[in-house]
Amino acid sequence: MAKKSSAGLLVGLVALAGGAFLLSGTAKAETVPKPAPKPNPTPAPTPIPTPVTPAPPASPLRPDGTCAFDPGVPAPLQAQVNNALASTTLTQASYEDLATKADAAGFPQTAQCLRLKGQQQMLAQQTQLEQLGGMPFVIQTGDTPYGLAKYYLGGYPTVAQVQEIGPPLNQIGTLQPDQNGVYNFPGWIPGTQVLIPKDWNPLAKPLPTVPQS
Repeated sequence: MAKKSSAGLLVGLVALAGGAFLLSGTAKAETVPKPAPKPNPTPAPTPIPTPVTPAPPASPLRPDGTCAFDPGVPAPLQAQVNNALASTTLTQASYEDLATKADAAGFPQTAQCLRLKGQQQMLAQQTQLEQLGGMPFVIQTGDTPYGLAKYYLGGYPTVAQVQEIGPPLNQIGTLQPDQNGVYNFPGWIPGTQVLIPKDWNPLAKPLPTVPQS
């Protein structure tokens, strides 16, 4: 009886140990962590192309003040343009007149060159006009004060209006009629510089190209 009891007890222990082992294995299997899901790869950002700003076209008026002429500009027109670009007395209106002729002849680059010079000249002359109170004008042979006033004012200027030309005229003398009845200043000499009054808006008209008598 004792042997059977011992054998039975041994079998029970073995069975119990086996059950515990199975139970332990099951518990371990249940506690194994599941692998974390792989994150979806973030797509690389699409590069934004940098806008390319085209370089501005080269100015036909070079830094040295000369003009990059259109092909085929005739020599007489080139000489006329070069003389205009070298001038310090022409008004913007004078440059516009010449630019219009260049356009009509089929030379737009040359015309643009003249207009750019005219803009530069206008800024400089506006400053000068404010500082001096008038626009410098060099008397040409055949010019008279009355003719000059008529050119800028139109109509029939009065003696008082003509006497506004100055201030150098104040040093030349009093306006008097000559033997032909033309009012002039004693000492009104070609080559003398006078001032066209600012109130006459002299920058709005081309500089006279023929004597104003």
